[in-house]
Parts: sequence; structure tokens; C-alpha cells
Amino acid sequence: MVAGPTTKESDVESFFKRKLPRAPADGATALVLVEEHQAALGAGRVLLEHAASLVAGAGDVRVLRVQLETYMAPRASDDDCVEVLNFAGDLGGWLAPGDAMTNVLASVTAAAAQSGTPVILFLDSLTPLLQAGSFHIALQSLRALLSLAGVVGLVGRYNASLHPKHVVHALRAQATAFMLVETPASIAAYHFLSKESKRTVPPTMDGVIVFVRKIKNGTSTEATDCFRLPLPTAIGPLMELFAWGDATKEAKDDVSEPASALQPSDLVSTLAPDVSFNLRISDTDQKAKDQVQLPYMQTSSSSSSGAPKAALFYIDEDDPDWDDDDLDDDLDI
Repeated sequence: MVAGPTTKESDVESFFKRKLPRAPADGATALVLVEEHQAALGAGRVLLEHAASLVAGAGDVRVLRVQLETYMAPRASDDDCVEVLNFAGDLGGWLAPGDAMTNVLASVTAAAAQSGTPVILFLDSLTPLLQAGSFHIALQSLRALLSLAGVVGLVGRYNASLHPKHVVHALRAQATAFMLVETPASIAAYHFLSKESKRTVPPTMDGVIVFVRKIKNGTSTEATDCFRLPLPTAIGPLMELFAWGDATKEAKDDVSEPASALQPSDLVSTLAPDVSFNLRISDTDQKAKDQVQLPYMQTSSSSSSGAPKAALFYIDEDDPDWDDDDLDDDLDI
């Protein structure tokens, strides 16, 4: 999404365009985690791909895609600053976690050495590392990737629903920033008493991104952005990012705008386009129809002045004391 004159650039977009490609002065490597949960419908993977395109468009940096979970074919739109390393089909390596990471480290080291610009790794995903070995082995692998020469940042994705909560919290503690991707379906999958179930998504959006970033004094900042996924056939960015204020304002504008009222002729054409006879009524006929007084709406005042006013009364035929009455005088009570 390109920020317009009245649209604020989202925090997530600004981070990937400007802050992440810029190498920190202290030489520390940024570890950014993209976290999704059950029923997120692959929104985390879409965000990871969109983030890679934002970083690649920033210039002066090389994007290295490391595919550990799914195979990604090189795309024609990728330029020289984007390289894809596929390890999803390395079944022999994943049977022995050490061998798999040895291959990954060797390939990434060679690719980073050939690059004359800083390298940012995009790892999809951390789940094979966590499932093939322990959390400590996965953490050692991440630290080994972060310590490679020329690597200034690593962005990794994982599905938190596949791992214990203590593993998820430990991963968050290691990250300099993490992004929690939520959709209406993933929010509904939480327990209804949990605080996560209280999150909301604006009606015009497909989901929200909770962006938590650690700052130097030990505290953290939190921002919430929204995203919209275009149609699969659309040409353009994989995801449109919006600041929370712009997303809620757009939702309010859509509600406040009156719906275009259909004229009677348009309504007839819409509901019954194939009817052979005429369903329309002219204004003169409608006026005459409104002046007709229906019989059940007439009052006694509209009848002849000499006729007495008829009184209505009610006879309850469902009398609970029917056996106490002898209307025909033929019962011996």
C-alpha cells in the first residue's frame, strides 16, 4: 500500500521499508518473528512474503529466502536482490536435525559471502526446526544464522498453535520484534474467556497485526495495524497494510454512507427480470389504490346515520366449567 496524502503509513510497513534494512549502529542483528495461530488461514505466510517484497524494494540490501516448510519456485518478478534456497524436500537431512542445519548454514554462508550488500534472511518456517529437535537446538540454529557475516536481520514465521506455550513465550523473549497475525477465524478459535478473544477486526479488513517491538531502555512498544488481502487474480502487492486509525475511519465511513435506494422500476428489474407481464404501477393507479377503504377498516360512522352502532362481544367457547351448565336442560345435575 502506498501512503497517500490523507493515509498514514502503517507501523509494519514503515518497519520493513526503513528500520529493518538499516544496519544498527551497535552491530546487533535484528530477529523478527511473525506469529500466527490456528485458523489464521495462511495470513502469516502472506505477511512474510509481503515483508520480503518491501525489504527488497528498499534497495541496498539482499533478500535471502530460506524455505524449510514449503517449496517456492523462483518468480519472474524477483530481481537480483532476491534469492530463494529450498530445503523443504531435504527429507534425508531432516531425519537428522544436525545434518539439515549444517546444509542450511553452508548454503546461507555461501550466498551471504557472494553478496556485496547486507543480507536479510526470511525463514519459512521455524516449525520444522522446533519439531525436528528441541527448543535449544532450534535456538542455537537461529543464533548461528544471526552470527553469519553480512547478515543484518532475520525474519522467521511459525504457527504458535503447533507448539507449547512455554516455547512460544521463549521465542518471543529472544526476538527484538514480533508480529502477531490475527484473522476473524483465528480470534474465534480462542477460548471465549481469554483476552485474545476480545480482539476485533474492522468490518472492511481481513485481519489485524499486533506489532510488539523492544526498545533500548528495556521496555516495548505495541501498535496494531490492519491488512486487507486482494483477490487472487489481482496484480499488485500481496497485502494492503493500514494504520488502525485509517481502518476504523474507513469502516465508519462505509456505515455512515447511505445505501443507494433502488427505485421501484429498478427493484422490479432486479428481482424479476424475466417476468413477461408488467409489474409496475403508475402514480395515478397508486393514488386511486390508496383511496380505497377496505371493508374491515370501515367504522360505524361511515354507515347510514340511522343504523345503530354494532357492539362486538366475545364468547369464550373454551369454558373450564362446561359441566356445570345445562344449556339444553337435558342433564340431571
